[in-house]
Amino acid sequence: MPPLMHYVIKGINDIQENRKTYNLRRREPKPYRVRDLVAIKRTRFGPNLKLKPKYFGPYSITRAKGGNTYDVIKEGNHEGPNFTTTCAEYLKPWNTMSEL
Repeated sequence: MPPLMHYVIKGINDIQENRKTYNLRRREPKPYRVRDLVAIKRTRFGPNLKLKPKYFGPYSITRAKGGNTYDVIKEGNHEGPNFTTTCAEYLKPWNTMSEL
């Protein structure tokens, strides 16, 4: 085989390996149910936010919409919006001390 062919095959193999590892990092979103407690990711950035928490919470899911989108409402008195709609990508389960 000519050296150019080896170079092309190596490039193709490298790209295929990159695709495999890239797709492994993509996960199916976790399905949430109504009344599940979740934390939502802070989506606004600005000055003085570097040391603030990256997630707000706890929030309770009030309605599951289509396309992995959920309506959530604030539980308790903490920083963050009182009501919002967010996608599963920006949610994570809220762990209480009794669950640990």
